[in-house]
Amino acid sequence: MELDFDQIKSNWDTFERLCRKAFENEQDELIGSLLDTLGERILACPASTKLEQGGAYPGGLVEHALTVTSRMRKLATAHEVSLDVKSILRVGLLHELGKVGDLEEDLFIDQDSSWHREKLGQMYKYNEELPKIAVPHLTLSLLQHFCI
Repeated sequence: MELDFDQIKSNWDTFERLCRKAFENEQDELIGSLLDTLGERILACPASTKLEQGGAYPGGLVEHALTVTSRMRKLATAHEVSLDVKSILRVGLLHELGKVGDLEEDLFIDQDSSWHREKLGQMYKYNEELPKIAVPHLTLSLLQHFCI
């Protein structure tokens, strides 16, 4: 499955609005700086490298983040857990931000091997220009860079 331009744009508008809501009155300018700096890369980032894992297409990361956030809110309500909505938004929306990569390099790049694409469904591969760092560590590094 791939997203069309209108769906990618709609998802991004929702993602950006919710990010700003999650940090309003506390870190407005910091989340704004992150979104301004990394926005296009976040928007285009896939959620995974392989079709079988889901989200292996442009806009997959934002779609995944919105789905996780929605499910977190529903679970909190269903289990009558009192959680601050801003906390749910922050964790749900930004939990895999590291899939973007670092400040300069994308973590996922287009798979140039037709065999990998056709036989394995591997649409992207890991960027060898980046050091071998786990996604959670990349996420924390990006958030720390923007003082979030």
